[in-house]
Amino acid sequence: MQNKNHDRRKLMQEIKAKLLLADFDEDCKNLQKSESPDLKDEALSLGVEVVSVSDEEEAEIFNQADKASASADPHTKKIAKYIIEKNGGYSGEGFTIGILHTPETIFTILKEIVKQKIEKLSGYDNLLDTRLYIVFPHSELAEILSRFLEFIKTENSRPKKYSAVYFETLHELVKITLPANEITRRELSDNYLENIRSQAEAILNETIGE
Repeated sequence: MQNKNHDRRKLMQEIKAKLLLADFDEDCKNLQKSESPDLKDEALSLGVEVVSVSDEEEAEIFNQADKASASADPHTKKIAKYIIEKNGGYSGEGFTIGILHTPETIFTILKEIVKQKIEKLSGYDNLLDTRLYIVFPHSELAEILSRFLEFIKTENSRPKKYSAVYFETLHELVKITLPANEITRRELSDNYLENIRSQAEAILNETIGE
């Protein structure tokens, strides 16, 4: 069951990334779900790898918070609160959530994930343009961004490299165009995100036959 839940969350993240990128970046309007990498536009020879800076427990916390926020059923909210606290988080009014992370621990997790994904680049010889999309469900991006830019400069210094890195944070989508480190941002309103989540859920249920 845990693997099934993990697969569902990962697929949901990839579908959300596809929808957000279609609105955010002209190059990404025709991305399709793939395997390696996760999203691909064959015509443009463009591939996007999607990854989340969260562990299993943290992913489940955010998953349950989404369910609780979208439901008017008190029983659903009570179950979600129990699961959130069991996985090491806490929930407040409106199901705002908190997790005991610091910018340092988040940056450590981020570095390891990026190193792993950069190692995968050698397998994408058929793609001319490869990009990395990072689901970053934290509020600390501003605190670690300058360090990340230095880090990615070193890790990305190889013949096969990422041309851009996207961060999907709690309230915005950030694109870093490499190697110039040009930063583009778009604010993500609650209403817009709810619409994206609804679209993604519908696509997900259709995809897995629910």
